[in-house]
Parts: sequence; structure tokens; C-alpha cells
Amino acid sequence: MYRVDKDDGSVSIVAPHIHYQVASALTYRASDDSIYYATGLHDPPELFATLYAVDDQDQVHEILTFEDTVTSLTVAPEGFGGFGGQLIATTRPAPNASALQAIDVETGVITTFAQSDIGFGVAAFGADGTLYVTGWNSDSIVTVTADGVITPFFTGISNPSGLAVAPDGSRMFVAHQGDPLWAGEDRIDELSIPGATLTPRVEIVQGFAGTLAGIVVDGANHVLYEAPEMPDTDQARAIIDMFEAS
Repeated sequence: MYRVDKDDGSVSIVAPHIHYQVASALTYRASDDSIYYATGLHDPPELFATLYAVDDQDQVHEILTFEDTVTSLTVAPEGFGGFGGQLIATTRPAPNASALQAIDVETGVITTFAQSDIGFGVAAFGADGTLYVTGWNSDSIVTVTADGVITPFFTGISNPSGLAVAPDGSRMFVAHQGDPLWAGEDRIDELSIPGATLTPRVEIVQGFAGTLAGIVVDGANHVLYEAPEMPDTDQARAIIDMFEAS
């Protein structure tokens, strides 16, 4: 895992390689000033998917292991059922199944509170505490309550892979891939909240090199995202880029 300096773009290593192929999810929890990340694919295969914490001294601590692959992490606000302050994970227990889980990092208890075949991919909370989740299999964005009630918010956005809500809660940004996937024509578009009116934003043509992910919206209306860069050498590269959402 890397840290990118917001002023000069310099890159430093926060957590070194720990025998996994990918860190599949990442979030920050202010209550303990810690970064949490989950590993997904295992190498060697006998290793389990695992949740780690990075403290304010950049020390890495293993928290717990998962039975399923975690695709995103976020932090529940107070008032989201009984899960305030807990990590919320989207998981894939099977190819055609997905779940939302609350993780109490203090006790190690994992609670599944929603399950669906829509392919939960990325979860993000709005300013009012609403939980929005992408549905990869259903080309949709849904809201999910702490009681597991799933309600469609927007349908018709192909293969959504990234999601971020603006700090003021008035809109969200969704990264999605065109069909067919191998065309590599990704987009980041805006959806108003609560009206779910779509406004096209940026198109990123990158070939079949990966998926747009890691979207963040700051208080100055900058939308930052991670994307694979088309390689011109034998090594694939990733870039952090941004655009201003007026």
C-alpha cells in the first residue's frame, strides 16, 4: 500500500508486500486514526483473506481473517443500526452471491446484514447516513439499510466498479465500464442525490488493462481516481488522476 502526497504527488510505501497478490479494499477510520485494508487473492493459496490495520506510526497489525473475498470497506456512521463505528464490507461468498457485513474490529465479530445476487461491489455512505452500494450484476446503484432492506436508486449504469459520495451529500460519482468489457471504455459520471439524475463527466479509454477504482471526492470538488495506465514497457503501471467537478 502506498501514500501519495497531496502537494507534490510523491509516492511512499506505507505497508510492504505481505505475500498477497492484491489489497482488495481500503478505508480510514477517524475514531482510532487507523487505515484498514483487506487482502483478497492469496499467494500462496493456503493464506486466508485478511483484514489489517495501519496505525498512526505506520505499523501494520493483523486484525482477523475472512472466509470470503472483500471488495470494499467503509466506516458506518453513528445511527446506522447498531453498527456505528464498525467497518462495512462488501463480500463475494460465491460467483453469483454477494453480502454486506459489519466488522467490529474490537471484538472480531462479523455480522452479515444483507445478501443479494446483484453483485455488491463498492459501498459508500452519504452525508445523511444512507448506505449506497453498486450492483455489478444488475448494472445498478442501490441503497441498503442496516436491516438489510435493498432499494433501487439508479439502474442502467453498466458494470459499476467505483463509487464516492461528495462531502456535502448532494451527488455521487460512479465509475463504470462499457460493454463489451474488453473495449476498455470506462467512464466516471455524476448522479444527483436524491433525484438520481445522471450527468456525464469523463471518459477514460485505457484498453483491457483493468478497472477504474478508488474514487475519492474532496471538499474542493476534486474527483480523484486510480486507473491502470496502458503499459509501454513490460510492466503494467497505475496512475492517480483527477478532474474538477464544477
